[in-house]
Amino acid sequence: DHRDLHSFSTRRSSDLYTLDGCTSLSSLTIPYIGVFLSNYSKTLYDSMCLKSIFNNQTTLNLKKLIVTRQTEFSSYILRGTSIEEFIVESEATKMGNIFDNSSYDTLKKVDFSKTKLTALSEDSYLFSGFKALDQVILPPTLTSIPFGAFQKCTALTYLNIPDSLTTIEPMAFAYSAIKDINLLYVTNISMTSFYSCESLTSLTLLNVEKIPENAFYNCTSLISVEIPKATSIGEKAFYGCSNLTTITYHLLLLRILLVYLVRFYTNPQDSKKLQQT
Repeated sequence: DHRDLHSFSTRRSSDLYTLDGCTSLSSLTIPYIGVFLSNYSKTLYDSMCLKSIFNNQTTLNLKKLIVTRQTEFSSYILRGTSIEEFIVESEATKMGNIFDNSSYDTLKKVDFSKTKLTALSEDSYLFSGFKALDQVILPPTLTSIPFGAFQKCTALTYLNIPDSLTTIEPMAFAYSAIKDINLLYVTNISMTSFYSCESLTSLTLLNVEKIPENAFYNCTSLISVEIPKATSIGEKAFYGCSNLTTITYHLLLLRILLVYLVRFYTNPQDSKKLQQT
C-alpha cells in the first residue's frame, strides 16, 4: 500500500505504474518526461508512463518534479500539470514551452542550473503570465533570454544573471515585478525588454553601448541607472521614469541626455534633476 507515499525516485520508467493510488505523492524524480526523435521508442514509453500518472488521481498533490536524464524538452510535454517546482538535473540543451496555462497560478520555482542551455527556450513567452513564479535559477551557459520569457511574472522580483548572458530580447521582462538587476556582461538589450517594470528600482548595464527605444518605458520606480559605455539612447527609452534621479553615463552621452530630458520626460515639471555620478 503506497497511499501514504510522499516522495518517489526512480531510474526505470516501468516503476511509474506502481504509483497508481499514491494520492499523497508530492515529489517525483524520473529520468524522462517527453518524446524526442533521438531515442523515440525509449522516451515514448516514458512519456506514456508519465501520462498515466498525470491522468489519474495520483498527482492531486504532486508539487515537485525532478527530471534526471532527458536532454531535449519539446513544447507542452507538461500540459495540464499544476506542479509548484520543476527541476532539471540533466545536461539539457533544448527547451520548448513545456507548460500550458494549467501552471499559471501554481508554478513557483524552476531550476535549470545543471543544464547546458544557451538559449533559455527555442520558443517565445516561456513563462509569460506565470503569476506565482518567484524563483528561477538559470544555467551558467546561458547567452540569451528570449522574447517575452518572463513577461507578466508578477511575483518574480529577483533573477540570478549568469556571466555568460549577453542578449535580452524584446518584452523579456515586460510588466514583471523585477526590482533590481545587474547585467554586468550583457552587451545587447532590445526595445521593450523591461517595458513597464514598475517595481524596478536600479539598473546596471556596464557593457551596453546602445539603449534602444522603449527599453525601460514606464519604469516608474526606477531611481538609478548605470550605463558607463552607452553612447546612444533610443526614443522614449526612459519615458515615464519620473523617479529617476541618478544616471552614471559616458561623457559623450551628456548632450543626448539633455535633449532627451526636454523632449521625452512625461512631466518635466515633476521630474527630479539628474546628477552625474
